[in-house]
Amino acid sequence: MSITFKKELLYFCLPFLLAIIGYYALKLLELDSITIAFYDAVFIIPATYIIIALVIIFGISIYLMRAFWLKFTNKTCNYISLIYIVLMILLMSVILYFHDKLSVGEGWAIYPPLSELPQKMEANHFIAKPMYLMAMQLLLIILLAYTGFKAGKNSKTLY
Repeated sequence: MSITFKKELLYFCLPFLLAIIGYYALKLLELDSITIAFYDAVFIIPATYIIIALVIIFGISIYLMRAFWLKFTNKTCNYISLIYIVLMILLMSVILYFHDKLSVGEGWAIYPPLSELPQKMEANHFIAKPMYLMAMQLLLIILLAYTGFKAGKNSKTLY
């Protein structure tokens, strides 16, 4: 095995090692799942989903730093960073879906007894305003396009 292969394998395994450390930290704290109680709804997220999200977040962080540091000259690093960006876009889509389900939107009315007027509820966002989450997703799509452009520009062509 060459040194570059071992180095790439180490960088590829690093997000998984960090996530395994996070998994055992959750086990030490005796957290098999995270419970989110929001008004009358309770959502239980298993620790494995949190570990998958951590692998994606650590992976995109490590590989994007490497891709920018190496100025997109390493093809393997570029392709793995593209895969992690796509996975992060999918993760952001799942977060947006659950954010939509957990948030209370404007326009709801609580009808008290007939002696009082209806009360309008104010919007209560679970994580952040959806506009910010969609802006992060748009930023990831732009980053995907930029990384793909730079990776294609620095790869050798058949011409």
